[in-house]
Amino acid sequence: MRGTTSESTLKKLGANVVPVDTIDEVYNKLKKNEVEAVVFDAPVLVYYALNDGSDWSEIVGELFNKENYGIVLQEDSILREKINRAILTIKENGYYDTLHKKYFGEVE
Repeated sequence: MRGTTSESTLKKLGANVVPVDTIDEVYNKLKKNEVEAVVFDAPVLVYYALNDGSDWSEIVGELFNKENYGIVLQEDSILREKINRAILTIKENGYYDTLHKKYFGEVE
C-alpha cells in the first residue's frame, strides 16, 4: 500500500511496485492477476489468506523485514500500565499463542 514500509522496502530491493490506497484494492489486483504478489503486514495477509482469500490465495516465502507493532497512547495515560499488564499476562499464560493460532496460524 502507498506510503507503507512495505512500499519503501520493495523499492529499495528494485521490485516493480504498484502502490494502491487500500488493502481491498491490493486484494482485488491480486485476484485479477494485475499484480503477481502482495507484500504487506504479515498478520493482515495471513488472516486474509486463512479467511476471505482461503479459496484462492496463499502465503509463500519468509518474512524479510520483520517489524514490531505498538499501541499509541496519550502521554501519562492511565491505560499504559493496564495494557502492559494485560499483554504480559496473556503472553505468560499462553493465551497469546492461542489467539495467534486462531487468527494467524502457528506462532513462530
